[in-house]
Amino acid sequence: MARCRGIACLAVLALEWAGQHGLRPSIYATFDQLGEPSSYHNLPYDVFGFCVPGALLVVFGLGLSRVLGRGWLSAGSFALLSVLGASTMLLGILPYGPNSELLELLRQVARALFVCSPAAVAILVGAALVRHGERWQALFSILCAIPVVEWVGWMVALGPISFLGNTAPLVVATPWYAGTAVWLLLEPILAGRRSRAAAASLVGVRVLAVAVALALTAYLTHISFTLLPTAIAQADGGTQVFTLNQGGLQREYHVYRPNRLARSPGLVVVLHGSQSTGLQAETLTAFDIQAHRLGWIAAYPDGYRDGWDAYGCCHHEGVDDVAFIAALIDHLQATDRVDPNRVYVTGISRGGMMSYRLGCELSSRIAAIAPVAGNMAASDGSAREVECIPAHPVSVLAIHGTLDPYVPYGGGYSALGHLTVAPFNDVIGVWREIDGCAGSSSMVVSGPTTTRIWPCRAGSTVETKVIAGGLHYWPRIPADSLRLPWATDTRQAFDASAVIADFFAAHARVSVEPR
Repeated sequence: MARCRGIACLAVLALEWAGQHGLRPSIYATFDQLGEPSSYHNLPYDVFGFCVPGALLVVFGLGLSRVLGRGWLSAGSFALLSVLGASTMLLGILPYGPNSELLELLRQVARALFVCSPAAVAILVGAALVRHGERWQALFSILCAIPVVEWVGWMVALGPISFLGNTAPLVVATPWYAGTAVWLLLEPILAGRRSRAAAASLVGVRVLAVAVALALTAYLTHISFTLLPTAIAQADGGTQVFTLNQGGLQREYHVYRPNRLARSPGLVVVLHGSQSTGLQAETLTAFDIQAHRLGWIAAYPDGYRDGWDAYGCCHHEGVDDVAFIAALIDHLQATDRVDPNRVYVTGISRGGMMSYRLGCELSSRIAAIAPVAGNMAASDGSAREVECIPAHPVSVLAIHGTLDPYVPYGGGYSALGHLTVAPFNDVIGVWREIDGCAGSSSMVVSGPTTTRIWPCRAGSTVETKVIAGGLHYWPRIPADSLRLPWATDTRQAFDASAVIADFFAAHARVSVEPR
């Protein structure tokens, strides 16, 4: 029976990994969008990623409680595993699309339980194992709970529970699932049904399991220290969530304000990538740190469903993202006395693409843009086919990796399979013409990064940072003492947020008549 329980636990792990990674059509599908009408949902994904694992979790909880014996700790472990299983099944069963507030509340609760229950289960099972006399296995279970608690704690601290993202809880809970399954499979041997020599030979398995848990804890501790500056900024300020009615739609955005706000602060609008959220952009970019440093405001709006309506891509009928961002700027200028000459936009991936569009269409409001891994092109992949005629020069800082598979540096068909992009140099060439830049540029090479700067009319600037070998990410350097020795130089080539903030601080809005 114990072996059956162990196999059930391994089946849960295998099915959840297959469902979350193998059966999911979109690489950008995120957990907080479960239950929403989006293209990546399919029957195998919902059934094998959620419904079947959820049912197996209930069966596994029943079997584990029998191994742990009677007592409230054992009963609590079974109850929590049943709750986790039920919430997992709900995420595959709940209907998609607009529905009642009750169903939406149920969906939010199911998401929260899916994220938070594994840590509580691991702790309760560890306590039950202590009473059961399995101290080593108890230590393993509790050690596995530490990174899960740590991850969930960071996510709760950084935003509402409904935004807890993607499959991170599954990733950090994997050692517990695997280690518990191994223990159940070998429990008859460890219980003395075979020779002591056979049981002694399994000490290495336990040591390895504990080592895995310790390594994962160390890695997530590193992440925590990397996030520490953001936590400090949050402690000396705060993020609030607001909604704005635009075109009959309730649009949501996060706003970070430091306690020491400048008298007329600048505003930086940070746009997330495809199938993401404003909270995830806030966490990814850590731009709160830069807003805190400058005494500015950082806003993190949510796109509609799968993301922003950029040039040549992803139009949503009845949705006007340009009007939404304009209304957001209006609102913050009215409530926080934002300096009208210091409004900026940055973003990654489709957020970078939207940054280009906002620079074209809101040049009377925006001083500078900083697209990261973005692009500007018509649906055929031509940068010159875009009708970009800004009323004022807009300074541009563009950051891109030469090996980006999703927004190829040389242009062409994206690995995402639904997008054709323009060559990076073509996009920059269009902006150099728009801003009336000089023909020559200054150039600096630092490690994998080549920086080129063109001076343009009325004090505007076009600047590029091209990362040789860089992929599709937001470059970021943690504190020097915490740099991972195995991390690639390109991912940690420089701190994009700090570079962008300095670029913005150096470029106020240029007020000149168009040519």
